[in-house]
Order: sequence, then structure tokens, then C-alpha cells
Amino acid sequence: SEKSFLNLRFVILAAFLIAAILISRIFCRAVCPLGAIYALTSRFSIHKMAFDPANCINCGKCDKVCPVGLDVRKEVGGPECISCGDCRKICPKTCFSSNFILIDKKKGNI
Repeated sequence: SEKSFLNLRFVILAAFLIAAILISRIFCRAVCPLGAIYALTSRFSIHKMAFDPANCINCGKCDKVCPVGLDVRKEVGGPECISCGDCRKICPKTCFSSNFILIDKKKGNI
């Protein structure tokens, strides 16, 4: 019984290590409770990041600097975006903006 439990632990460890090699940020995406809390509460955040594609020259600098590994031009401001602002800082064309929003103009509520 104890030997099978030890084997199970090694199987779980091996599976997690293989997943860590094959899947970027597997711990953050699948296990970390903090990431889940951020994803659930991000839609209620008063700090919003936005992307303006009209100015984008597709240099890809924003994707390279994103600590979360997002496809920034598609996912900025989404549930996995942590609104760090690194994309905004590195962008040569100021395609990104960040605002503190208290009132949702579309819905008319706070």
C-alpha cells in the first residue's frame, strides 16, 4: 500500500515535469489558485488595458515582453491579462492604453 502510494507520487511528479516542458506556465494555468482568482475578478477591475490595432506595426515586441505569455494584441485586457503595462512600455507606436474606469459607459453603471 505504501509502495503504491510512493509510485503514485512519482507518476504525478513525472507527469507534471513533462507537462512543464511541453506547456508554457502549466503551474500558473492549471494549479495556482491566485491565477484563478485573478481570472474571476478581472472583469470587475477598475484598471483596464486596451489595444488600438490602427497604430500597430506588428513588430511583436509586446508578445515577447508579456510575463504571462499572452498573444497580447488579442488578449490584452482579458481574464489572463494581469495589466502589468509592460506591453504599453515597450510599444514603439503607443498602441496600448491603460485607464482607471469607474463607470462602464456601455452599461451606465459603476
